[in-house]
Amino acid sequence: MDSDGNPTSRKRTYCSEPSTSTAPQGTNVMASKNGSSTTLNFKDLYRKTVSRIAELVVNLSHNAKNLAQNLESCSASDQRLSDEEAAQEIKKLEEDLKKTRTDLEKMIELFEKARAQRDGFSLMRAVFDGLKGRREKLYSKAVEDCEALFKRGGFCCGKLFDFFAMETCTTCEEQFHFVCRDLGRRKTDGEGQCTCRIPQLFPRKFRSTEIPLDRCAKVMENEFKNWVITDKKVNIRVLTADDMKAELGEMLEKLFVDMGQELPVLKMRNRMILVFLEEKGEEILFFAMLTNEYKEEPKSDLTTFRYLETVNYINDGVLRTNVYNSVILGYMRYTASIGYRITHFWACPPDPKECYLLLGRPAWQRVPDRERLVKWYTDLLELGITRGVIESYSRKYEGPKPNEAFELIGHLISDGGFWNTKIGEFFKTKNGYKKISHRRMRCDLIRMINDPDLMKNNPLFYITLAEVKVDEEIQAKEDNQFPPISSEITKTSDTWWEFLENHGIDFSHKETAIRSTLIILWAVIRELCETGKPSNSSIRARALFRFRTINVVFSLSYSVLRYKIKKASRILLFSSSVSLTRVRPSSVQFSGFTLLFSIAFAVQNLRPSFLQLTELRQTSTNPGLSLNYHPLSPFPTPLHHLLRTVYPVIESCSTQLYL
Repeated sequence: MDSDGNPTSRKRTYCSEPSTSTAPQGTNVMASKNGSSTTLNFKDLYRKTVSRIAELVVNLSHNAKNLAQNLESCSASDQRLSDEEAAQEIKKLEEDLKKTRTDLEKMIELFEKARAQRDGFSLMRAVFDGLKGRREKLYSKAVEDCEALFKRGGFCCGKLFDFFAMETCTTCEEQFHFVCRDLGRRKTDGEGQCTCRIPQLFPRKFRSTEIPLDRCAKVMENEFKNWVITDKKVNIRVLTADDMKAELGEMLEKLFVDMGQELPVLKMRNRMILVFLEEKGEEILFFAMLTNEYKEEPKSDLTTFRYLETVNYINDGVLRTNVYNSVILGYMRYTASIGYRITHFWACPPDPKECYLLLGRPAWQRVPDRERLVKWYTDLLELGITRGVIESYSRKYEGPKPNEAFELIGHLISDGGFWNTKIGEFFKTKNGYKKISHRRMRCDLIRMINDPDLMKNNPLFYITLAEVKVDEEIQAKEDNQFPPISSEITKTSDTWWEFLENHGIDFSHKETAIRSTLIILWAVIRELCETGKPSNSSIRARALFRFRTINVVFSLSYSVLRYKIKKASRILLFSSSVSLTRVRPSSVQFSGFTLLFSIAFAVQNLRPSFLQLTELRQTSTNPGLSLNYHPLSPFPTPLHHLLRTVYPVIESCSTQLYL
C-alpha cells in the first residue's frame, strides 16, 4: 500500500522464455525412463498445428460470408418486423460482422506467425498468445485441439502457463511444468518413475474444511445453502484479525496535523473471507473479500468492504452471479446479527493489469468498467432488499452532518476509504494545508459530499441493513462453539499480498489456481496448528509433521552468505524444478522426503563431493535444525543468483521452505 492507503502497483511480468536449465527443443521425445513415449516430432507437430490454425481461419471466413449475406438480405422494410425491430437486427448483424472480420484478420496474422516458427516452444508461444482470452466455442475447440497436439509433442500437459516456464528434466529429458508435477498430473502407476513425475511440493494435501468454522462462516454457509441451489460444493472460511487500526493516508494525516487536530484512531477488526469451489476432489479459491468492522463511536455500527476480488472458475454465469451475491449478502446478514446497522463500500472498477486479493486472473475474464460494476452492485442490493437482508440503500451520503468540521470528517473517513484521499487532496489543492476556519471547512465538505459529478464518477453505496432478531443465549452458545479464527497471513491486505508474492501464487490458469489454493491452505492450517487450532489431533499431526527451521550457510570465496527462513509459518519444501545437480545429505531424511538443495545450470558440473557437511545440530533452546554446508571450491557466481534461477520467488538472501 502507498501512503494514502491505495494499492501499490501490482502488475506482473510474464514468463516469455522456457526454463534456463535446458530450453525445450522442438524435437521428438522418444521413450524415456518413465516408460512414456510421444508420437509427434517437430515436423509433424508443426504441420498439424499450422493446419489447425488454417482450419480456424477457414471457419471464420465462412462465418463472415454468412453474416454478410444475412445483412444484405435483411431489409428495413421487411413486413414481418417493425422499423425499430429491423433497425436493431441490422445493427446487431453489422456489429457481429465487424467483430468476425476483425477476428479473421487476427487469426490470419496468427497463421502467418505460426508458419514462421522453427522450434516447438516458439510455435507453442505464438499459438497460445494468439488464442489467449477467447472463450467462444469456435476458439475453445481450437485451443483444446492445439493443447492435445503439444501434449503429444512432448510438452507436458500441452498448456502454456504465463508465469511458469516449461522445464526439461535432465534425467529423462522430458519437458514438464512443475505445476503439473506437484499436482500429481504426471504421476503414473509404474515403479521407478523419474523425479519429474513425482510430486515434491506437497507431502500432504489439506482441504478448506480442515480450517475450523467460526460463527461468521457458519452463518454465511447457512444462508448460502438457503439461497443457492447447486450440486457444486462451496466452502466458506473466515479469518479474523482483531485490534486493528484504520489506515488514513498521508494527505489526510497531514491535514489533521497542520490544522492542529488530534489524529483520529479508528479501531476495527478485519475479516478475510475466502470461498472455495471443490470439484473432483480439488479445490480452487475463487472469491476473496477483506472487510472492516469498526468497534468504537462514531462508527460502532459501521462495516466497510476494503477489497473484493474473484476469479471466474464457475462457468455458469447465472450461478456464478448468485454465488457471489449470496456470499456478500450472507456476510451482511451476519454483521446485522452482531449489531451492525450500516455498510459502506466504494464501487471502484479495478485496473485490468492489477490484482488485489487473488494474484492473476484468467485471460478471458472480463474486468468490469464503472457502468457495469455499478449495475452489478445495484442488482445485488436490490436482491438484498428482496431477501430481507437490506432495509435501504443510497448513492448519496445521508449520515450525520455535525456542525464541527473534523467531526464530520470523522463520520466520512474509513480504512483506506474514498473520502480519506479525496478530502486530503481537496484541502491541499485549495489551501495548501494552510489553516482555515472550521466553518469554512465544513461548508466545503458539505459541497463536496453533495457534488453530483463527484458521486457519478466515484460511485459510493451507503446501505442500511435490515434488523436481525437474535436469541442472545443461542448466539452466546454459538460464539463459544465457533470462536474467531485468526491468521497473521490474512491480517491485512499487505501481509496477504506479501504471502502471495513470496510463494509464487497465480490464479491465471485452473492448474495454477489449484496449486496456489493448496499452498494457501497448507500455510494457513500450519499456522493455525501452531496455535492449537484446529484441535483435531490428526490434522495437527499432519500439519506439524517434521517442521523445522533451517539455516544454511554457504561459503563463497572469502565471504559467507547466510540463507535463513523468513518465518516459521512459511513451509515450502525447497526443491528445484530445475534438477541438474542435487546435494543429498544422506543423514537428513524426512519420512521418505530427502531435503534437496538444487543448484542451477551454472554449476551443473558440481558434484556432491564438493560440498561438505560441516555442522548438524539441534539444541533444546532452539527447536530449529541447523544444517551448515560449505563448498570445497568457490562457486562461479553468487549463490543467491543461482538459487533465484532455481526457484524464482527467492529474493535477495532469503527464502521460504515447506517441509
